[in-house]
Amino acid sequence: MFWRFNYLTSEIDTLLDKEDVTLQDILNEEDVLQECKSQNKKLVDFLVLPEHFEQLVNMVIKEPSSETEERLRYKFPNIACELITSDVNQITDALAENMALLVKLVDFLDTDDPLNPLQASFFSKVMGLLITRKSELTLDFLKSRENFINHVLLHLDTSAVMDLLLRLITSMESQECKNSCVAWLSEQQVIQKLIRLLNHSQSSETHSNVAQSLYDIIRISREQVTQYLDQSIPDTLLVTIESEEVVSMLLDQMFSGEKTETILTNGLSILQTLMEFRRNSIDGQMELPTSQEIEKMTQSMSHTLKAIIPRLKDFHLLLHEPPKQHYLPMPTTLGMLGQPLGNTRLQTVRLIAFLLAANSPAVNEELARLGTLNTILNLYFEYIWNNFLHTQVEQCITAILKNESTGSDHVLLSQLIKECRLLERIVDAFDENQGQESKVGSHRRGYLGHLTRISNSIVNNKVSSQNSQKIEELVQGLTEDLRKRWNAFVLGTLADLNKQNSTEFLYGSVSAPSSVDAESEFRDIAFPQEVNMQKIGRTARLLGFTGDEQDEEQDDGSCFNQENPFGMKEPEEEGDSSKDSSDSEEDLDSPWQIHQVPDSLTRKMDTVEDMDIASDDANPAMQSPWSTSAEANVSDPSTEQSGWAKFETVTPSQDSGSENWANFSPASSVEQDDARGKGSETSQVSDIRSSAYAAASNDGATDCSRVAVLADGASNQSSGAVTEEPMNAITSSSVSSSSSPQPVLSSTVENGPA
Repeated sequence: MFWRFNYLTSEIDTLLDKEDVTLQDILNEEDVLQECKSQNKKLVDFLVLPEHFEQLVNMVIKEPSSETEERLRYKFPNIACELITSDVNQITDALAENMALLVKLVDFLDTDDPLNPLQASFFSKVMGLLITRKSELTLDFLKSRENFINHVLLHLDTSAVMDLLLRLITSMESQECKNSCVAWLSEQQVIQKLIRLLNHSQSSETHSNVAQSLYDIIRISREQVTQYLDQSIPDTLLVTIESEEVVSMLLDQMFSGEKTETILTNGLSILQTLMEFRRNSIDGQMELPTSQEIEKMTQSMSHTLKAIIPRLKDFHLLLHEPPKQHYLPMPTTLGMLGQPLGNTRLQTVRLIAFLLAANSPAVNEELARLGTLNTILNLYFEYIWNNFLHTQVEQCITAILKNESTGSDHVLLSQLIKECRLLERIVDAFDENQGQESKVGSHRRGYLGHLTRISNSIVNNKVSSQNSQKIEELVQGLTEDLRKRWNAFVLGTLADLNKQNSTEFLYGSVSAPSSVDAESEFRDIAFPQEVNMQKIGRTARLLGFTGDEQDEEQDDGSCFNQENPFGMKEPEEEGDSSKDSSDSEEDLDSPWQIHQVPDSLTRKMDTVEDMDIASDDANPAMQSPWSTSAEANVSDPSTEQSGWAKFETVTPSQDSGSENWANFSPASSVEQDDARGKGSETSQVSDIRSSAYAAASNDGATDCSRVAVLADGASNQSSGAVTEEPMNAITSSSVSSSSSPQPVLSSTVENGPA
């Protein structure tokens, strides 16, 4: 191949040999990045020249001219960024060791104007390379820049800058550099500064990026603590954000001034992250924490709970008075959609689910005093179609049913069954749904699925749980009428639903697929076996299974080690010429036999082996793909006089052996038969095709394509080189349209098959 001889060369080497070559000329080359990554020495030496490298850095951090065409405006900055970050040591060293370029690079953030998001991504990528490859040198340089962290936080509304902040924590080259960077960020009070950005003067993008940054810091720091439990050096960033003072600061930012949904929702997500402890294994599955991890989790969660408890009344108030929402009533297929639940109330219920899972006595007592459970149950039945809310409420109820009692009385469990009337609400909801669903055009209520799970949880915990006795006492304390309704519901409606759900889960849908139903209509039809065996025999021959090959496979003990693997009648033995030329009814059913047709077009063809073009290893049998109709019994004189081919049973020549093989010869001349036996294989193929198409005329033009395939198959079995001829090679010399008894076929053959 040409690349083995180095015939393909880059145009960059040619350009670099010129004296007046510029950096723009190099950047215009399509393979400049590929050549740089392959460390083309001439190209790298050209790029790291001080004047050229400074131009590359300027392209990254400076806004392109607005006069440049839009599609080309950021072409060179993008290529310059990719060249600098191509991870070539010579280029990375040239940037890290040039203090003037580093100062120019970080000054990109020293502006009060909003950053260009695309250029900010270029800047963040270049800084990320320095942090990863030159960690110690870059960290020392950033520490010398007093306002670097402030500039980063100033532009935190740009996601690329937020990524840069996370790179400082996660992408350091060594653990020592990571610890040093975390300590420096803690000294700079990054956590406190991030929380202060949750104010009304900042944009919603800033609020979202602050929450995302704190979430990533918590998650990454906890993973590192889990990996290095034996380390005596604590993660100062994690300790800071889990402290009671910082959590209290976060709550103050959330509830100070006017209620803003972006501040509240992002603050709630941070609190949920502090309350959530997850440990993923290598395969992505959840792992149970160790005792040492549980101790650390309990300690860190206690600080968060101490800060949240005084603010539980504010969260309870959010459920009744959420931030103002701008909405209009929306007609839907299920009715008019009024005031939505809102993300603030949904995240508040989710936080309450985390608090209930913690099972803190102080939290439980405060929630019971505020009546928060009754409020969230009211929301559950009010917002029928909000399954996000239904999931969180179900988790709250499940946690209460399973939590161990933290005092003399299980205050939340008692409130749930008595004051909140949970059992009564469940029974009433199913009864109302049954009456509503029976109406025309009505739908099953959206909360019934979760309500079924809640009902099962109550029944299961009543039977076997640490609170089973308490639940039984509370149920017995209900009115007699309610107990009867509940028992009837459990034994009736709930049992039927569980049976239906378990059947669907275990065995899938009862109804069969439509394809199975359609096929089942034809399963009882008894198709004739003779037709099936003929199809099997035809398929076997097309796949190359011939009689001789079958015999060989039988000798080898292969899977065809049977006397008649395809149920077909074997061809006659050599020298058996005493059999009558007329085929019996049994012979006609066998795919190995050729039907006897009228004398005008006699078609007895067992194989194509003894044709003049056949070789010794050709297929021993080919079934005639055509048959003659009743109208063909009368010989047409025009056929005999025309150039159409006809089939004759002739006496085999001495060269062809003693078997009575079929011979193809044009009926118009006997001399053509002799000439064909002595002619070239190319003319033989043409004659065979001509004869095959002529014989197919009795079955109509639709069989021409099949005849052509078999004729070509026979020609391909011949020994020696066979010249392929196009279909339109059959001209009027072999198939005469003027004297043909089938004009339609003549036209089809002359023009070739469709």
